[in-house]
Amino acid sequence: MAQKIRTSKIFSNKKRMQIQVVHDHPNINIPKNTICKSCEFGMKNISQFIEKEGSASKPLELVHTNLCGPSRKKPPRGEEYFILLIDDFSKMCWIGLLKHKDEALEIFKAF
Repeated sequence: MAQKIRTSKIFSNKKRMQIQVVHDHPNINIPKNTICKSCEFGMKNISQFIEKEGSASKPLELVHTNLCGPSRKKPPRGEEYFILLIDDFSKMCWIGLLKHKDEALEIFKAF
């Protein structure tokens, strides 16, 4: 980003020197059509994301899960773990609280 700003400042200063607004400025020779790496990267076309194969076509067809814990601090009701369930179709998220890891299957079935 800094290079992009510097490059634009060089071009604008060169233009100012040409119209004699700025005096006693060093003459900087920059070839035409010179673009810094940051500018070049910023001007690249971003391609569209390709829809991934295996995406769900209806709700609850594909569910992503993550079981986390134990937590560092003991909660008041004793749930040390939580399970995160994400529906791939709707992107809806649910969280189930667990006292023990072996309760995960029951939470998933209830889901």
